[in-house]
Amino acid sequence: MQKTWAPPFRWVFAAATLLGCFSALQAYRLSTLDIRYGMDIEVGKLLFLNLIYWYVPAILTPLIFDLGHRFRLDGPRFVRAFTVHTIAAIGYSAVHCAAMIGTRLLLWRSGNKMPTVSWLLYIQRQYLTNLDWTLMTYTTIVALSYALHYSRESQARAVKEAQLETRLIEARLRTLERSCSPIFCSTRCTRSRR
Repeated sequence: MQKTWAPPFRWVFAAATLLGCFSALQAYRLSTLDIRYGMDIEVGKLLFLNLIYWYVPAILTPLIFDLGHRFRLDGPRFVRAFTVHTIAAIGYSAVHCAAMIGTRLLLWRSGNKMPTVSWLLYIQRQYLTNLDWTLMTYTTIVALSYALHYSRESQARAVKEAQLETRLIEARLRTLERSCSPIFCSTRCTRSRR
């Protein structure tokens, strides 16, 4: 089986950092627009929260790429692959939710931002609120793994075809050299030299 390729972690980390900064900027701007509630969020905490939001998928990207490679949705075992990806996507969304709740606990331990409802209801609400987004993120990473796999496969096929064409041309040249060599030279070769 071919080794699974995943983008270098520095690329994934850089993309997650850019997305986290953009999300923090968007969230900050939204908080300033909401005049009714007068949300007062510290920019540093908001940035940290949004970076964690994007670093979780960044950290899990190599694992998701590996699952995408091992359980192909375009193969003969579609039902098995679909089941594995469904379970993995739900697990991914649970890990993401746990990381976000943990981050919120860390940032707002002191008080007024923590839930006033029971923890079970709070966790369910957080999980279900972000479920569609986390499932879409998982699906996007799997789709990206397929796109990159097909691109690399296409490039490898083109290189292999070029190598075969080169070998064929070399074989034809050797055949011509042998057929026109002094030992095997026919009358036709002698005529063509004139």
